[in-house]
Amino acid sequence: EAVDAGDSTMEYTRAKPTTVNERAKYQPPPARLDALHVARGLATIGPYRVQHELGRGAMGIVFLARDDKLDRDVAIKVLRPDRDNATNRQRFVREARAAAQVAHDHVVAVHAVDEPEQGLPYIVMNYVDGLSLSQRIAKQGPLKPSHAAQVAQQIAGG
Repeated sequence: EAVDAGDSTMEYTRAKPTTVNERAKYQPPPARLDALHVARGLATIGPYRVQHELGRGAMGIVFLARDDKLDRDVAIKVLRPDRDNATNRQRFVREARAAAQVAHDHVVAVHAVDEPEQGLPYIVMNYVDGLSLSQRIAKQGPLKPSHAAQVAQQIAGG
């Protein structure tokens, strides 16, 4: 049974069943990424196993996923389904290519970009565990002026 995941639905595939029991229960995947399949570890984006949503913005939704081939966690940004059109697809891929050219300690590395024939384009990035600046401020309150200056310096530096 599907659980509505809000507006974060998108094309995806289910992991293929490996045991006889799993094969007996296997049904073709629905054409959407929903919370139930993510929770059961059945949702994938390309070869990456989705673990949960990390956040969302105006153009994309970011998921924590597992790259089993390289034994690491990755962040995957997927174009929002409600933004799916030719112009936004081009912009999304252009963003990935531009970000991939930047190598800096304060910029997340881009590992790959894919534009599947069926489904939404996605960017695979290095996963950095921790709070975003806005989450940290919401949780712990305003930064001390000296720490705010350090953060501003890091942002301005790249």
